[in-house]
Amino acid sequence: MNDERPMNSCHRCGATAYKPVVARSDKGVMQRNGQYQCVKCNLTFTDIREWRDGSSPIATQEKT
Repeated sequence: MNDERPMNSCHRCGATAYKPVVARSDKGVMQRNGQYQCVKCNLTFTDIREWRDGSSPIATQEKT
C-alpha cells in the first residue's frame, strides 16, 4: 500500500485542489481577496507553501 501523498497537496487533509477566496470589498464589490482556500478542509492561506507543508513564507524567508 502506498501511503505517499502527492507533492502538490494540502498538508492537513491531502486534498489536491484549492480555490481563490472571493469576498466583498469595502465598496461592496465581490472580488478575489488574495487568499486561497483548500477545497476539502477549508484551510485559508496566501502562499502555496502554507498549503503544501504548513510553513509560512515569513518563517521560510527568515531561515535563508
